[in-house]
Formats: sequence, C-alpha cells, structure tokens
Amino acid sequence: MTSTGLMARQAMPARAARRATAADVRTQTPWRAAEHRFVALALVVALVLIGIAWFGAGGTVDWTDQVRWTALAVIGVTVAGAGIGIWLGLGLRRVRAEHRAVLLALKARRDRLNAAAGPAAGRVTRVGMSHHHAPDCLLVKGKDVRALTAQDADLVACGVCG
Repeated sequence: MTSTGLMARQAMPARAARRATAADVRTQTPWRAAEHRFVALALVVALVLIGIAWFGAGGTVDWTDQVRWTALAVIGVTVAGAGIGIWLGLGLRRVRAEHRAVLLALKARRDRLNAAAGPAAGRVTRVGMSHHHAPDCLLVKGKDVRALTAQDADLVACGVCG
C-alpha cells in the first residue's frame, strides 16, 4: 500500500470527528429554529419598509412628503431593533438558565464529594485556610499544617486532592 493511501485512510476518521463536533455545536445554540425564522422575518420586513421609504422619498422634493417617508423608515428600523432585541433576550434567558443548571450540578457534586469524605480523618489544614487537605496535597506541601479538630467542621474538602 502506498503512503498516500495510508494517509488518506488515517485522515478520514479525523474529518468525521470534525463533522461530528461541528454538528454538536450547531445543536447547542440558545435559539430554536422558529426563533431564527422570526428574526429573519423581522429583518426582511424592516428592510422592505426601509427600501419602500428610500424609493418613496427619492421621488419627492417636498419636505412634508419626505418626513412621511422618513417616518416609515424609522418604523422599519424599530421593527429590526425589536426583532433582534427579542431574539437576543430569548437566547440570554436560555444561557442564564443553563448557567444556573451547571452551577447547581457543580454544587451537588461538591456536596457529594464532601459527604463522601466523611469526618475527614487524616486530613490537615492551616490557620486561615477554608479547605482541608490530604497530607500529601501539593497545595499544603512545605506549609506548617496541623491535623483537623472539631473546630474545623465547617471546612470543605480541597478540590485538588478530594
């Protein structure tokens, strides 16, 4: 087998992995397809209104006629701004909800790890620390540490050494 045939065979899984990753990213948007269509429709309507106003004002020389056409263009800009604002607001709301869900999952994981650590026998701390550590933890290496006491019950487990 030639070296180019081997290279082509090895490149195929990498391309498939890139396509799968791109597909995963496309499905993780904070907007639904209907919301994309909504903002697209709002922008099309806005552009049509602005275009009508442009061509309407272009054929007039009277100030009062041009003001009416300008008002139509302002309505078009308002439609565009409102459509984009609603679209961004929906996305922001979903991103915030996902952020809260991730924070709650992390808090639950931390609480499970703290509960699994039990009474923290064999753990050490130092005055001023907010966490307890394993004696061989890199975060307390070379520091003057002491064994945990009953007064250290409010300390949480170190995220590095568990």
